[in-house]
Amino acid sequence: MVDPSAEISDRYRSRIIQTKDGDQHTGMAVEQGDGSYMVLRSDGKRIRVAKDDVEGIKESDHSAMPDGLLDPLSPAQVADLMAFLMDQTKKDRTAQDSAKDSAKDADFK
Repeated sequence: MVDPSAEISDRYRSRIIQTKDGDQHTGMAVEQGDGSYMVLRSDGKRIRVAKDDVEGIKESDHSAMPDGLLDPLSPAQVADLMAFLMDQTKKDRTAQDSAKDSAKDADFK
């Protein structure tokens, strides 16, 4: 969150697709069954790029998460945000563990 482009998970890495007519499409790109690419841009729009229109593809070094998201917050607000996010992560893990336990219990009934 402080420096989103410092380390980008492969799961969230954007790609830049260069087309033969010189256009560039940047976003989460997924190859489709026909060889075309579906690109989900950061503005939420989806663009389909036909296989025959692709000149090249490379990974982006920049995160889709904008820089400076924490800039307007005070240090205390950043600390509160981090505490909240960590608490949510803990709750998610607890809920997942509980669901796994319920599934195991159901197997024995």
